Amino acid sequence: MSSETITFHNVERPAFEALRRHLLNGLGAERVGGDELRCLGVRGTLKYDEKRNATTVSLRHVPSVFNAAQVFTWLHETLADARDGRVDGHVGSTEPEGDLYWDQLTLKITNSSGLTLNVSNVPTLSHGEYSTYPVSVPSGPQETAFVASSKLASEIGPAGSMTYNLADGTVLNINFDMQFPVGQKSTFTASLSGARNGSYGLAISDSHSDWEGQGTRWAVDLTLNPNPGSTTVEASYTR
Repeated sequence: MSSETITFHNVERPAFEALRRHLLNGLGAERVGGDELRCLGVRGTLKYDEKRNATTVSLRHVPSVFNAAQVFTWLHETLADARDGRVDGHVGSTEPEGDLYWDQLTLKITNSSGLTLNVSNVPTLSHGEYSTYPVSVPSGPQETAFVASSKLASEIGPAGSMTYNLADGTVLNINFDMQFPVGQKSTFTASLSGARNGSYGLAISDSHSDWEGQGTRWAVDLTLNPNPGSTTVEASYTR
């Protein structure tokens, strides 16, 4: 991969040192030379700028089990933990939570239709990217269908559409648009089409919360019922 670089600002020297100790002592990182480290197969440089109080990370290699966004996100979270005194160079959380994403939409589907909802068409998002790419949803308990996020450190919410198909020809159409400007309405709509769409019903609920007073975490729960009902539903919020 080509080198990918990000700079974290407002990082004091003690937090940077705690992060480096955590990598070396807690996760067994190896010094490759100079500022370069190898940790869990990831190879890159970690530098501190005293004048700017900033930490710059350049990734030279990321194994296929990770991606650059996950690594940057984990580093961002660990620096935040170090700043709050929760990192001491020993074992800590290694699961990235996506905190560098400004806005994030998580769709969970309860598919009670008796048939699998198969992913049919997933166009490129108008804005953003998929943190969790859309997957088919079997009939049964609630499943996470996808997670759409603003691009890394971008202050623009994700927007896009996709379709799911049932084996009987019914189509589930999904559209979402997370608006960034204050006072604007973000929407998520789902609708059924096809010759047998009247055999099913949709229900929807949602919740949203600010992440550190900045971006929004929006959770939408969609249910596909095997009984006739509403074939169009919408959830929304205003920032």
